Amino acid sequence: MINELFCTRGRSSGGHPRLYEGCGLENIWLVDGFSIIHRNGEELTQVEDVEGLHKAISLHLVRFRKALTGREIKFIRRTIDLTQGELAHQLGTSVQTVARWEKDKVNIPGPEDRLFRITTLLALSEPANFAKLIMEMPKNLDDLDEAPDRPVSFTHLSAADRGWVEAELEAA
Repeated sequence: MINELFCTRGRSSGGHPRLYEGCGLENIWLVDGFSIIHRNGEELTQVEDVEGLHKAISLHLVRFRKALTGREIKFIRRTIDLTQGELAHQLGTSVQTVARWEKDKVNIPGPEDRLFRITTLLALSEPANFAKLIMEMPKNLDDLDEAPDRPVSFTHLSAADRGWVEAELEAA
């Protein structure tokens, strides 16, 4: 039996953003930068530049999420390529504490939260942009309210441009 592979580039059918389930987070949508692959009756999403996309998602989370969930902490930690032990060491806490944050057993306390965000910005942002992002962080976090999560969409620009960026979507 021959397995056929069908791909479509860009947006999902109907031109709507596609939920990015591969990251393990909720409310992350892709506007473009992916292919839909049909294999053995299943529809799979193949993302261009997954590393760049995960970097963009992580930067969004540390800059614009007031309280990080356990899944988000784990996602970011993996994106910046740290083990639980390495992150614990950098934040001055224990491996068990990091594990409890990632399992949503306890919330990450304020000082560790800020240091985690700074560590992430240092690992993922351009050096020339780092100081600006650090200075913006308190205002960005203070401006956020406790409203329900909103979907966040990302679009892929050419690598020569900026790679993955948060997309501005029209209201439906």
